[in-house]
Amino acid sequence: MDKFNVVGIGPGSFDYVLPIALKTIKNSDVLIGGERQLEVFSGIENFSEMKHIVLKSNYIEVVEYISTNYSQQRISVLVSGDTGFYSLLKFIKRHFEPSQFNVVPGISSLQYLFARVGMTWQDACLTSVHGRENEYVKGIKEMGVVGLLTDLKNSPSKIAETLIDQGLSDLRMIVGERLSYEDEKITEGTPEEIKAMAFESLTVVIVVNHEQSNK
Repeated sequence: MDKFNVVGIGPGSFDYVLPIALKTIKNSDVLIGGERQLEVFSGIENFSEMKHIVLKSNYIEVVEYISTNYSQQRISVLVSGDTGFYSLLKFIKRHFEPSQFNVVPGISSLQYLFARVGMTWQDACLTSVHGRENEYVKGIKEMGVVGLLTDLKNSPSKIAETLIDQGLSDLRMIVGERLSYEDEKITEGTPEEIKAMAFESLTVVIVVNHEQSNK
């Protein structure tokens, strides 16, 4: 127990939790994560025996707890998607040395959406829209395909509006909601069509020019 774990748990459904992630979580004494992330594992056999810490606005308190206890307890911090793509890992690295934690990767929501629509993503610009409006506009102009994590402010409709304002209305947009769950919804349309629609608060978006559609 000389390290704590940072575990990527995939896009949402328990079906997409990697075996190594599940093994790590089952061997934990303490699970730290958001309510939805903890709920994913509520059905495992020893869940009730573990200590659960819900992440809200208590990040500093959680850092202090980990610092004090990780050498005595097996602690796992749960993060959505993959650990290396806009996850809590960046925050953790500001407070701990790499020698203090073990990272278990997961399947990112963007990786999942590209797979669901049969597209490759090795040549795509992958980013988050949070404070990066110019980045994704530049990405679609230069690379042809952009994968985006949205936030409350920058919804798919807002992204569509930005693209139209930038003269990029002749594009294909793909919006993924509740990915990997039974009520998953994937919507495709032009920026004009997407602009008029309402979506879940947190979604994943692919923007692609028509020449790139089949790559």
